[in-house]
Order: sequence, then C-alpha cells, then structure tokens
Amino acid sequence: TLHETFTVLQLVGAGLMLGGSFVTQRNANRGTAAPAAPQSSAAPVFRPHVVSGYLFALGAAVCYGASPLMAREAFLHAPGLGTAAGGCLAYAGATLFFSLFMLKPAAWRDVLGTSRDNLAWFLAAAVLVAISQAFVYASLAVAPLMVVTPILQLSLVFRLMLSQSINREHEVMNLAVVIGAVTAVLGSLLVSLQTDQLAAWFDLPPALADLLRYRLAGG
Repeated sequence: TLHETFTVLQLVGAGLMLGGSFVTQRNANRGTAAPAAPQSSAAPVFRPHVVSGYLFALGAAVCYGASPLMAREAFLHAPGLGTAAGGCLAYAGATLFFSLFMLKPAAWRDVLGTSRDNLAWFLAAAVLVAISQAFVYASLAVAPLMVVTPILQLSLVFRLMLSQSINREHEVMNLAVVIGAVTAVLGSLLVSLQTDQLAAWFDLPPALADLLRYRLAGG
C-alpha cells in the first residue's frame, strides 16, 4: 500500500518477531502455580479465560497493526498536517466510536460500579496510552512504517518486566518466555535495519548480503 521496500532480511526479521511472540505466549501458562486460597470468602478470585483472551488479543493485534498504516497514509497525503492535529482527529473518532458502547445501560452500571483502586489503574493506563500514541504519530509523520512499527515491539520487554512486578501471582517468567521475548525483539531490530548496515557490521559474504538485500516488495 505504501510502496515501502520489503527485503529478505525484513522477512527473516518478521518471522522471528512472529515466532518469538508465539513462543512467549505458548509457554506463559506452563509452570503456573495454583492460586493461593483467598483470605476470606468475600475476596475476589481471578479466573482467567484463556480462549477469550486469545481471541480478544488477536483482534487487538489486527486493529492495532492496521492503524499505523492508516496514520502513515494520512500523513503522506497531508504532509503539512501537524502531529497534534492528526492525533486530535484520531482520538475524536475513537471517542465517538466508543461512545456507542455507552448506549447500553449495563455499561454505565459497570463504570459507576468501578472501585477507586481500579479507577486509578484505568486512568494511569489512559494517560500512558495517550502519551505513547503521541510518540507513535510523531514518528509516523517523519519515518517509514517499516522502521517505526518493528521498534514498537520493544514494548514487549517492558510488559514482561512490569508483569513480574505487578501481577506476579498470575504471570509467569520462565526461560522460554525470556527466549521468546529476546527473539521477537531481535526480529524487530532486523526489520528496521538496512541490509548494507548489517553486512558492514558483521562482514557478511557478498552472496549472503545480496540474498538478504533481495526485494520482495516495494520500489
């Protein structure tokens, strides 16, 4: 769609990103300790729904993966548009779309029934997401999508570290998860690198460099 260059090196990096993500998710549930008994009968117990979680995460990945493409396309057709203006338009559209869910009476009951402890987490997440999207739009306005999007995979490292410090009872950090995360990050770096840079750093044979430089798509 954007006519950006896609080489064999980026194909290898994309494969590592996808494989590392699957390895991380597949092994995240292994070795999970049984949840401790609640201190009282009134204490809430978290019961994960794995299948629903996979489906919702897949939908989020598809939508979140397609949204930078649309933002980059918009900036290409409106080069004078400021980052703040683009983000404002995008968030206004998202607010209007999400307001449709608030037409259900049950949604209002859930919002009003949110405890203060949970409300603080939701508000903190909203602020961080808004800041991150501002950086995403700023990067898409000046850099190719094939460079920006893979670097976003580095967020996996932060998620793993924070999950261990906040949700240690429900998240598992084992060797397979670490290997999968490192593999995904390595793949993202390969996608964002130029083949000539990689060949110069590691003194690759000319035949291998030419193979990795071969264009599968783009001009």
